[in-house]
Amino acid sequence: MVRPGKCIWISTTQIDRDGNGSLPHSRIHQADSPKVFWLNAAAIYSRWILAALEEVVTWAMMKFKPRKSSSMILRKVQITTKFKPQIQGDEIPTIVDNPIKCLGKWFDDTLKHNTSVKAVQTQVIEWLKKADKSGLPGKFKAWVYQHGLLLPRLTWLLMIYDMTVTTVEAVKRKINSHLIKWLRVQPSFTTIGLYSRSSQLQLPLTSTLEEYKVSKSRLVMTLRDSKDSKISKARIQTRTGRKAESILYHKYIVGNTCTGRQGL
Repeated sequence: MVRPGKCIWISTTQIDRDGNGSLPHSRIHQADSPKVFWLNAAAIYSRWILAALEEVVTWAMMKFKPRKSSSMILRKVQITTKFKPQIQGDEIPTIVDNPIKCLGKWFDDTLKHNTSVKAVQTQVIEWLKKADKSGLPGKFKAWVYQHGLLLPRLTWLLMIYDMTVTTVEAVKRKINSHLIKWLRVQPSFTTIGLYSRSSQLQLPLTSTLEEYKVSKSRLVMTLRDSKDSKISKARIQTRTGRKAESILYHKYIVGNTCTGRQGL
């Protein structure tokens, strides 16, 4: 038995269906719900793997739950429902009918993040309303934002989804209005007073935009400088960090310049 949340390696070199030779390795991830199976690029290879899995699982007197799984077959960058994989006589639902969630990220038939980004914005508003209606004093509501319900969860969503800076700034404005309300300061109070690290009065609050930049930088460094060679050599493209890298490269070209009267 394999516990949910674990990872199984299936050696498909031992699978030889109809004398077609060996296949590359495939990794199968199991989550609590739904179950996510990452299979090979070709549909015929996936059928072979499913047939081998069905044989082994049936021998072990186990049973899959296709309703908790989803399948996705791409044909010319479009999702097709022509091929319907089955296991143990039950059809695996497609991603069109059953969107899947893996590590907090939703995958649907659009293959885009637009719907998910709008859902994140709606979720942030709901979190703010829950904190506002909690009945706690204002400073405790601000603590809930920083350490409890909102910012820790929002940081992960900002990292896994491709959000633009303008979208994050819109979320930040909604959060700022609630923080100003909870702290009972004037509505004209600027964000510099909320998140400043150089003023005499510093509040223990972190800007959503700064957390967004930090999380994206962490993502780039994790994928590029990972100790796992399979991750670092995968050349995963991320749509972030170009401006920061260009600034660092420009500083490298300019070098150390003279500043001040003494040329230091």
